[in-house]
Amino acid sequence: MDVIKGLQIKDKEVFVNQGLTNLIRRIENISGGCYENVAFNISGGYKATIPYMTLMAQINGCYMYYIFEDTEELIVIPPGPITTDDELFEKYYKEFVEIEGHVDNYAKWKESRYEFVSKAMSCIEVCNNIAGLSPFGEILWKNYKNRYSVFFATDEVIGKIKNNYTLAKKVVKFLSEDNIREGKTEIKGSKIKHKLYDDGNNDYRIVYVQKDNQFYIYAIFDYEPDEIKFPNNPKQSNNVEDYNFRLYRINKRSLEVELLE
Repeated sequence: MDVIKGLQIKDKEVFVNQGLTNLIRRIENISGGCYENVAFNISGGYKATIPYMTLMAQINGCYMYYIFEDTEELIVIPPGPITTDDELFEKYYKEFVEIEGHVDNYAKWKESRYEFVSKAMSCIEVCNNIAGLSPFGEILWKNYKNRYSVFFATDEVIGKIKNNYTLAKKVVKFLSEDNIREGKTEIKGSKIKHKLYDDGNNDYRIVYVQKDNQFYIYAIFDYEPDEIKFPNNPKQSNNVEDYNFRLYRINKRSLEVELLE
C-alpha cells in the first residue's frame, strides 16, 4: 500500500502544505517526469484533490477518467490545448529554485523580490514565515523542469554542446538525473580540485560547480586526452567568479539550447 504522508481531512494546513505536495511528488516519481502513457483516474479519494489532479493531468497532456456517480460508466476527459507561461520561470528561475528549497524568514526575503512575489503569488505557500511552492506552483514548476534543464555555462561550453548532438544528450542526462550525477562525479586535480562528471566508458566529461542548487559548467570534453590534462593545469580555476557565465536552458527533447539572460 502506498501511503501519502499528510493526505488527510482533519487539518487543512497539513493537507495543503504536506499532503498535496507529497501526492504530486509521488506521481512525478512514478511517471519519471514522462507523461505520454499516463492516465489519471479521478473517481476516488478526497474531493479536494480533484482540482489539483485535473490541473496536473491537463498541463501534462494526460487523459482523465471518472466513474459516473453510482454507475460503472466512464466519463473520459481528453487533454486540452493548454500551454503554460514559460517566461515566468525563465525570468525568475533563481527565485523558483530558492522557493523550491524552502525559504526561512519569508517576510524579509520577499522585501527584495517584490516583483517576483506579486507575479508568482499563486505558486507560493507560506506557513509560519517559511515559504515553499504551493501545490499549484509545484505542478507548474515540475512541468517546466520536465521539459527543460536550466544551467550556467561559458560561451566555449555552449559552442561545444551546440555542435555535438551526443554531448548535448549527455548534458541533459547530467542535469536531470541526480543519483547518476552524484555517483559518477569525481574530484580531480593535483593542486586545484575540480568536480568532474565521468559519463562512463566513453570520452564524455563535464567539469562543473554546484552552488545554491544551480549548476555552472566551465569545461566539457568529448576527447579523453584533453580532459586528462585539464584538472592538473594550475591555471584552471574552479572559482565561479573567474568565468563569464550566462544562463541557458536546453530542451530535453529537441536538445535546442537557448540563452535566458
